[in-house]
Amino acid sequence: MGHGFGFRVFSYFLCVSFLLQAGGVSGILAQERGKNFPIGEMVSRGEVQYEAREGVWQKVDLSYFPIFQGSKIKTQKGSALLSLKNDILVEMGANTALYIERRDQIRLLQGHIHFRINSPEGLSIAVGKIRVANAPSPAASASPVAAKKASADMGTIRIQADDSVAIQSAQGRFLVSNPQGVTLAALSPKDSLTIPRNLLENPPSERSQKMMLAQVGDITPAPEEDTYLGLSKWVWGGIGLGVLALAGIGLAAGGGGGGGGSSSPPPVCPP
Repeated sequence: MGHGFGFRVFSYFLCVSFLLQAGGVSGILAQERGKNFPIGEMVSRGEVQYEAREGVWQKVDLSYFPIFQGSKIKTQKGSALLSLKNDILVEMGANTALYIERRDQIRLLQGHIHFRINSPEGLSIAVGKIRVANAPSPAASASPVAAKKASADMGTIRIQADDSVAIQSAQGRFLVSNPQGVTLAALSPKDSLTIPRNLLENPPSERSQKMMLAQVGDITPAPEEDTYLGLSKWVWGGIGLGVLALAGIGLAAGGGGGGGGSSSPPPVCPP
């Protein structure tokens, strides 16, 4: 009797140990697989390439393309719209290259981008040794729970022919900081700023020097054709199609019952 009881206890112990070990292994595997999950999607037109491995670029053949952390993308005569999973849109113009550091951090290597940020996490864009990030709203800073912003932050960053960088805020506030995280300049809506090449490579390190950067070369970049709030019409069309697709899914989920009356969603694209 005693031997039978001891055998059962030993068997239960082995089973529980096996299950715990299997759970731990599967958790580790799931975590490793998670590193390779897409963090967004890209819609492109024209000549667009991605870096398949270091120094090897391949053409993006599909109009829809998944984006992963660590991706490098460049446009030549084409353009691309990146949609990151934290409600961030980035439009790449022609002859533009960027590197996706994380889903909330990108590095602009050449060319220009327009961006629309409606995420509580925000977006940080590196150019040289400086970073541009949208400023958190007072409500978001005071609340411990992350929530969508009341209105999206929109802007443009352009690396110019002389290697200076032009930053423009179409909507929302943006902060320019050095590698130590010191805020060197702040842009209000409709503000613009040009940072010379020498400051990109050697930004001020002291807070007392921030005005030197803030006063350098305020500009108003020439508006591009077919843009609204810094985003082109085909980007606004993509936003509209995305919202319409979500509305269609909602209608399908609601079923066809309940006759009478119809409702139309408000217009998405600006006039």
